[in-house]
Amino acid sequence: TTDVRFPAGVSYYPLLSSGTGNVKNITIQNTASVTVSHARLRIAGIISNAGTLNAGAGDIELNGTGAVQTISGSMFAARAVSGLI
Repeated sequence: TTDVRFPAGVSYYPLLSSGTGNVKNITIQNTASVTVSHARLRIAGIISNAGTLNAGAGDIELNGTGAVQTISGSMFAARAVSGLI
């Protein structure tokens, strides 16, 4: 898996709408957004979110090994995740 960074100020941001996406560390900068809808996003490392991570209709799987993975409810849009695995 790869570290992924979504910068601020671009015209389009990703929508994961089917299947499973895999990342190591994910960074979402201020005003950037990532949407997971009817799909699963596996995160093996750290979530750094200053923008919007919308998984209200999708699944987030924390599948790291070795280190503790922590999340904050305010990390997700509307403080909601369809499924947390």
